[in-house]
Amino acid sequence: MQPDADWLIAALRGTAHVYPHHAQLWFTARALQTGQLRMPDDARGLIESVFGDEDDAPAGLRGNANRAEGKVYGDRSLAQLNSVKPDVGYERRGNDWMADSSAPSRLGEDTQEVLLARWVGDRIEPWIAHEVERFAWAYSSVRVPRRLIHQSVPPMHEARQAALEQILARLPGGGRFTTVLPFETAHGRSTAQAWGQSAAAGGQPKCRTWRYDPLDGLRLENEAKGEEA
Repeated sequence: MQPDADWLIAALRGTAHVYPHHAQLWFTARALQTGQLRMPDDARGLIESVFGDEDDAPAGLRGNANRAEGKVYGDRSLAQLNSVKPDVGYERRGNDWMADSSAPSRLGEDTQEVLLARWVGDRIEPWIAHEVERFAWAYSSVRVPRRLIHQSVPPMHEARQAALEQILARLPGGGRFTTVLPFETAHGRSTAQAWGQSAAAGGQPKCRTWRYDPLDGLRLENEAKGEEA
């Protein structure tokens, strides 16, 4: 029986999303039907049967295989572009690889480290208290897509702006690589505002209101559930 293009999606939608190369899963299922595998004797045959010639893929899965292979080549090109070239030492060529934003350490959506904090009068304190400040910030840290949170909205009062600048000065890199998001708590609700980068090229940044709760975590205020962090 030859599988069609929706073979894996119909049977295991979650698996189809996590493992995008459906032809390789079909090859694996076919290899497992032999009844037994002896390791390490059968290791090479198993690997070659799964990661061998893409032309052997069933016709219904070839489109998926081509897309998956194309993404692999694209990822390799991106990794090569962002890699440091040992043969040129510390000389800069091409990308400014010293900036983490232009030379990411992993593939996937661009993210921002967000340090959750709270206003106590005109002082900023890490959301999680600890006698060692760097541990307090580490325990108060979350990763959020940069399109949702890129920088917090500056305080309106000079005293609070000065407090924020003092916190940033004590962070690694002067706070350039993180976003401190201080929450104001009133009537049992903790909210803060932050600017996010637009996902579309040439789009305008968007200011969002966030709420934080120890049980529910970090969530958008009055927005669609699909955009929750």
